[in-house]
Amino acid sequence: MKALTGQAHLVLENGKKIKMLTKQGIPSTNEPSLHDLFIAEFNHLRFSDEEKKVLSLNHRRAIFYFTKGHNHEFEQGLRMIIKMINAQKGNKLNIEAKEWGANLVYAALFSGKIDPQKEIYLHFTDSPLALIPKDYFKCMKPKNLSLHLSISPTSWMNELKSLATPTTHQLIKKLSVA
Repeated sequence: MKALTGQAHLVLENGKKIKMLTKQGIPSTNEPSLHDLFIAEFNHLRFSDEEKKVLSLNHRRAIFYFTKGHNHEFEQGLRMIIKMINAQKGNKLNIEAKEWGANLVYAALFSGKIDPQKEIYLHFTDSPLALIPKDYFKCMKPKNLSLHLSISPTSWMNELKSLATPTTHQLIKKLSVA
């Protein structure tokens, strides 16, 4: 995996979807060293015993790219999503996102830069929320936020479901996992 893929759409009341991300694949600006991919580098993620058994080199590469491989691109996408969410006139927003796009949307919502009056419903697929670095969480939790998480049958995360679970600094009011 040399590029992360992801999508994010704002779903309007009439059902029309507006793209929030302009790039599908984000090329990596930072390649992992051999040391970056050692199992010991992933101990902080607290995988279950079953997850540790299936943690492959490809999984570790993907985790690296989500956490350290795209800092500049993450910042750029974050600014764009914050601007787009705040520009919406209505207070009720419905956002669908997948993979890297979901991580961007989630980090934007916890940035402290989103209008707190907005009621936001999130539908995320294949999103390793546990991999968003802590420094992106500036406010404790948005007031009016609901999240539905799902993992598709073909996702690289199927064997690492704990990555989809928000960590303690990411807790929200309403969460449903499919």
